[in-house]
Amino acid sequence: MSKRPWEFHPDLSRDRLQLIAEVLRDVRTATIPLHDPTGGDTPWILGCRIYGRSADILSRTGPQLWDWFRVIKPPLEFVFTVGDVPMRFCRDDPDCPEAQHLRVTEVEAEQHELAFGDNSVDLIWRIVVEANPAGETETVAVIGATRGGDVKCKYIVPELDGGIAFINGPTRPRTGPGVQLPEPVVKTRSPGKRRDDDKGI
Repeated sequence: MSKRPWEFHPDLSRDRLQLIAEVLRDVRTATIPLHDPTGGDTPWILGCRIYGRSADILSRTGPQLWDWFRVIKPPLEFVFTVGDVPMRFCRDDPDCPEAQHLRVTEVEAEQHELAFGDNSVDLIWRIVVEANPAGETETVAVIGATRGGDVKCKYIVPELDGGIAFINGPTRPRTGPGVQLPEPVVKTRSPGKRRDDDKGI
């Protein structure tokens, strides 16, 4: 299990994986404080909210910022590509992923064949968030697994310093020091001079 994702396919580069992983981390961090168990929120609701927000921001903003990111199937079954490689994300144990998270959609299978061809190792690629009972991120891993759940590649994605700008929300534009303007001069108009708008024209 020593091979890294980019050794299976060059499109799965470290910098690209870091960007996507950071989005998933940031969305989870921003969403957890909104969870209200006393108001009836369950862990399932929290999971759905995190998944929905993550898929939404990736699908809306990812293609605008990253020329290597493309959405090929929108939520609820969110499938995207990193370069040519189809991927999905989930919360799971990266060493022992659940079968439902390795299920391959038809569009994903077609994209997989385009990326790897017929003679490649048949691995399913997932970004897996491992979280504690409170839902907080512990690790984000990229795995390549067989359909039977045998993990052939596992790469723990290191955190990206500074986060991702579009997750942190809008910031005020920086402006220079203010300019002091003189007080306006106010005078009464002489009764003999009338403007056109005074005549009702």
